[in-house]
Amino acid sequence: MKLNEAMVMWNPNSSNIKVMSRDVYLKEVQNYAIRKRYKTSFPYWFSGRDERFQSLSVLESKLIIYIEAIHIIVRDKVDPNAVHEALLNIDEYVDCLANDMKK
Repeated sequence: MKLNEAMVMWNPNSSNIKVMSRDVYLKEVQNYAIRKRYKTSFPYWFSGRDERFQSLSVLESKLIIYIEAIHIIVRDKVDPNAVHEALLNIDEYVDCLANDMKK
């Protein structure tokens, strides 16, 4: 999926990170119990549809996903392998990886 379609959610100091389509996320959280579970499991998040990502070029989108990955890993202490595995769902992340790091 493209960055502008993605929802990235994580829990600091863990290996708990999830990437999913923002549209799927919005459908799921219409149920209050599921919304509450997401907020507990994933208190930190960003959406590719956030205003700050809207006018990015392709190159800027590729850079921003790596910057966000570093923030998640270093600042929030999320397991690097878990971050990598989750971000493999975002095209801009995969586009910049060496072939032996892709699925």
